[in-house]
Amino acid sequence: TLARVDGGGNTDTLKLAGADLNLDLTQIDNGRIQDIEIIDLTGSGNNTLKLNLNDLLDISTSTNVLKVIGD
Repeated sequence: TLARVDGGGNTDTLKLAGADLNLDLTQIDNGRIQDIEIIDLTGSGNNTLKLNLNDLLDISTSTNVLKVIGD
């Protein structure tokens, strides 16, 4: 269970560490992950990210911009 992730100020990165991981933001309550500007999916395996418009707008309270890095 994810309690809460708050990146605070500046530019913050949430990095998936592992292989074949799935970060499904549609299944996490809005507001549990905030102030993250970068999600890094690089690494081994096929890591995936699923999100909708509300997830995108809620993840960064200051910029409403999310950069996703993958390979």
